[in-house]
Amino acid sequence: MRSLLPLLPKPSRYAGIEDNACRKDPDKMRLRVALAFPDTYDVGMSYLGQKILYNIVNSHPRWWAERVMAPEREAAEILRAHNTPLATLESDTPLAQTHCLSFSITHELCYTNVLYMLDLAGIPLRTADRPQDLAACPLIIAGGGALLSAEPLTPFIDIMVLGDGEESLPDVLQLLEKALDEGWSRDRLLLESRHIPGIYVPSLFAARPEAPSAPPVPLIADYTRPVRRIVADINNTPYPTRQVVPVGAVHNRLSLEIARGCTRGCRFCHAGMVYRPVRERSLETIQSLLDQCLSETGFDEISFLSLSTGDFSALKTLCFGVLDRCAREQIGLSLPSLRVGSIDDEIIERMADLRRTGCTLAPEAGSQ
Repeated sequence: MRSLLPLLPKPSRYAGIEDNACRKDPDKMRLRVALAFPDTYDVGMSYLGQKILYNIVNSHPRWWAERVMAPEREAAEILRAHNTPLATLESDTPLAQTHCLSFSITHELCYTNVLYMLDLAGIPLRTADRPQDLAACPLIIAGGGALLSAEPLTPFIDIMVLGDGEESLPDVLQLLEKALDEGWSRDRLLLESRHIPGIYVPSLFAARPEAPSAPPVPLIADYTRPVRRIVADINNTPYPTRQVVPVGAVHNRLSLEIARGCTRGCRFCHAGMVYRPVRERSLETIQSLLDQCLSETGFDEISFLSLSTGDFSALKTLCFGVLDRCAREQIGLSLPSLRVGSIDDEIIERMADLRRTGCTLAPEAGSQ
């Protein structure tokens, strides 16, 4: 793709020149993993989930995770016109030459973009059409909140990761490494992967043509219902302190997840259901991560991420400690996902003294 940079619109999106991007010697790597986000660069570089997985995979000395985003239509037309496959950002490696292609799917509108990216990469769209030789075609996996109801994607994805991916993805990659070393077929790898908690293998289930909306029929007696995998304590999970600094993104700032899940249980909220139960990071962990992240990235704005930031049990203590530092170092602070009823007047008054601040309020429909 890099040979086409002079022709591509917004070429910086495809150059892989960002600070903190991970670069390794490909000859020393056992697994090459492409972390794909089925949307444009601006949106994908704002997504925290990919940053977390990028850090986890690259912490392994023999694995290399690279990024790839969905190119815009104009760029895709140029790739097709020059018979050039979609490639990774860091090393410009065609996706078909990687060992694993992992999609992060955040909502249903991404479904067609998955097929769009597979087509641009020259990878067979359907699992049934892919070769049994794992070295000839990458393993296609996917994760993300939208996959808890992703039956439309089942013909196209080899393995789906249900729930939190911090532990599931390394387990899948360890199994893939073993399969490559021992020469397993694709079918054998898919069969063995059913033993990993939180893994859904669509090919081990049969659809019901007479009742398309009914649950599929299991084909293996000991694998009848995959379950969602949960990270019990997010204080002990790896977090990306050396985040890639984008050349342009919707949210170009330091993202720090302070809690996962939500206490409210609103039935209309998809995220509130699929990311439960509520888990909070300790103040000590948050402060340590904040110090490391700021020193590694140089961002001048912080965003505390949570489904409902105002419900964080120690939000006032956290904000007061951070606001003093923000005032000294001219750092902006953003509080997204605040319910109107969770706003604290003292926090807002203190934030008003800063140069750049932001609060996102989410008024609930039908409430006062």
